[in-house]
Amino acid sequence: MLINQIISETVDGKNLHLEHLDDEIWNLGHQGAADAINYIEGATNLLQGGTDQRYFATKKWDGSPALLMGTDPETGQFVMGDKGIFSKTKENRIYKPADVDRVKPDKVKGGEKVDYSGLRDKLKMAFNYLKDLNFGDKILQGDLLWTRGDGASGFQMIDGANYWTFKPNLLTYAVPADTPLAQRMSKAKVGIVFHTTYEGGPTLDDMQARFGADVGELGTSPSVWYRDAAIKDVSGSVTLTKQDTYELRYAIQELRSFLKGIGPDTFTWLDGTLGGHNVRDLIKIDMNAMVRSGAFEQPGGYVKMFMKRLEERLNADIAKLKTQKGQERKTAEKEAALKYVMQHEESIENVYFLFLGIQRVKDKLQKHFSLIKQIDAFIARPDGSYDVKPEEGVVIVDHLGKGGKEAVKIVDRLDFSKENFGKMRR
Repeated sequence: MLINQIISETVDGKNLHLEHLDDEIWNLGHQGAADAINYIEGATNLLQGGTDQRYFATKKWDGSPALLMGTDPETGQFVMGDKGIFSKTKENRIYKPADVDRVKPDKVKGGEKVDYSGLRDKLKMAFNYLKDLNFGDKILQGDLLWTRGDGASGFQMIDGANYWTFKPNLLTYAVPADTPLAQRMSKAKVGIVFHTTYEGGPTLDDMQARFGADVGELGTSPSVWYRDAAIKDVSGSVTLTKQDTYELRYAIQELRSFLKGIGPDTFTWLDGTLGGHNVRDLIKIDMNAMVRSGAFEQPGGYVKMFMKRLEERLNADIAKLKTQKGQERKTAEKEAALKYVMQHEESIENVYFLFLGIQRVKDKLQKHFSLIKQIDAFIARPDGSYDVKPEEGVVIVDHLGKGGKEAVKIVDRLDFSKENFGKMRR
C-alpha cells in the first residue's frame, strides 16, 4: 500500500518548519484530525477543477538547500540565507560572499570535523548570480536545484535517451536534450524554484509569509534559471472519473463520521507522559520507525507493539539508575505507565485507526497528483541504473487556514521518505 504524507508548512508566519499533517493527529488531537480531513477535501476539489480560489496547488521540488533571498527592508541591501535570516541577532544573514564563511563554518560532530567547504562554494556562487535579479521589496524562499559544478549533472543517456540532468538531493531531474528548456538550463550557472513570498516590515523579523511566489518581476539573467512552483491547471492535468470522485467523496464522509463518532475525549491520552516520556514524542519515534521499515502496523498490533517498546524503553531507563531507591521509583512509574496504556487501549486504537484511514485516502489523491508531471524524474541506483520516479509531491495551499495562509504537502511517505532515510544511512 502506498502511503502519503501531508506536512504543515507554517510556523509563526514563517515558512521554516516541516511537519507531517498526519502527525497533527498526534500534535493537535481532534482538531489536527479535522484539519487533515479538510485538506483532503480541498485537494479533491482541486482535482475536480474547483474555482473558489480557496485552494491552489504547487509542485514540491526535491531541492536543497532551501534559501531565502531578497531585499532587507532595514538596509535596502540584497540579503540571502537559510531560516536563520529572520533571527534578530542578524548573524545568519549574508550580505556579501565573504559572509558565507562566517555563517557556514566547518563543525565538529561526534568528535570528527565536518567539512562545509563545498556548501560554502555553492552558496557563494548562488549569491553572486541571484543578487542580480529584481526582488523589489520582497523576500522569496526557494529550493536550490543546482549551481554550476554542484547538482548540475550535464548531458547524459538514460534508458537510451539523451537528457540534460540535475540532481539537487535525492531525485535526478531529466529534460530531453533537444528541447529549448534543456538548452536554457544547460547555460545557467544557478537553478532555483521559488514557492513562498515574505512581505511587510519594518524588519526582516516582522515580515509575514504568503504561499506562492510571483516571479514575473524578477527580470532575466542568462546565468540564472528560475521559476515558481505553481501548477497552473490541476484539473487540466488530471481527470477524475465518476467512480474516482465517488470513492474520494465517500471516503471523506467516512473519515468525518468516524471522527465525530469517537469524539474529542478520545484524544486526551495524548496529553500525558509515560514514565517521564512525552506521549507525542514516543508516537513520532514510532512513525519514523515504521517509515524506515516500509509498512505501518495494524491498529490492534500497534497498541501491543507500543506497549512492548515502551516497556523496553522504561527498562533501559531503570538500568541506568545507580541506587535501589531510584530503581524502585522508576519501576513504579513503569507499572503506572503500562497500566495507563492498557486503560486507554481502545482510544489509542481508534486514533491510530483514523490515522491509517487518512493515509489510505491520501494514497488515492497521491496517485492522481502523481500524473501531474513537469519534468521527468529518476532515482539513481549504485549500479548506475535509474528507476523512474514521480516528482516529490504537491503542496496544497488554503487561503482561509490558520493565520490566513496555511499549506500542506502530499508525497508518498513510505516510498519517498524511506528513500531519504536510506540516503542518510549510505
